Amino acid sequence: MKKFIAIILAVSVLSGAGTIYAKVSPSIGLSNWFSNSFMEKSVEIGESTSEAIFTKVREFQVYVSTVKQVAKKRVEDFTNLHRQSVLSKLSNWKEQQLSEVEKTSEQLKKRDFSTYTESLKLEETMDQEMESLLQEIVESE
Repeated sequence: MKKFIAIILAVSVLSGAGTIYAKVSPSIGLSNWFSNSFMEKSVEIGESTSEAIFTKVREFQVYVSTVKQVAKKRVEDFTNLHRQSVLSKLSNWKEQQLSEVEKTSEQLKKRDFSTYTESLKLEETMDQEMESLLQEIVESE
């Protein structure tokens, strides 16, 4: 009977220990598995997210660079086109102004020359009249 009680006691202790181990062990194992799986997936997701962000940033930089080059080219083309137009208009305006100045100069020369000739004629007429008057005075004396 002692053997029987010892066997029952041994079986009870061992089954109790197994039950306690079974209750503790799965939660620890599950917790460890979850932590490890979570860390692996977190690293995996973090790496793929970083790669995707880096790729999109590079694509955006290339896009911005392309847009800047296109904008610069359009501004240069616009500037060159309007520069030529403005230079052409300025050249035409300059030619018109020079032509007007030349016409005005010619008109002034003609006017001044005619005024000059008129004044010469007037002086000559006055001289002749003075001579005539003087001659009359001298003759009358």
